[in-house]
Amino acid sequence: MLELILRGRVAPNVLRAFPNLTQPFREDPSVVYAFVMRQDEDIPLGTTFRVIGLGANGQEVMEQYRLVAVSQQYDHPMDEIPHGWKTICAFKWLSGPRSMMGLPLVGEWYEQSVTELVLRAEP
Repeated sequence: MLELILRGRVAPNVLRAFPNLTQPFREDPSVVYAFVMRQDEDIPLGTTFRVIGLGANGQEVMEQYRLVAVSQQYDHPMDEIPHGWKTICAFKWLSGPRSMMGLPLVGEWYEQSVTELVLRAEP
């Protein structure tokens, strides 16, 4: 199972430094940008992740996001998340309650966030 840990959503002032990452999705409200921590495997664009958690009423909910773009600190587009790298990724919301929007806005990978989100996908 592939697993990503998201530190938080990328703050708007940081996104301005990533035009190669953001321009293709500028008008798409279903795309969310997140700081992604290191992982153990390469993860290609197009991978669909599931989030399973508890909703506000305590019932289990499921949502899906697709990895649509990856970059790093120099705004260089990548065709995968390379294992061992911290990246900024664009995820397209496909279904579910959109819990990724509840992540705090952060300005860098090392900024502490009380909330993290784990995305999982089958390899």
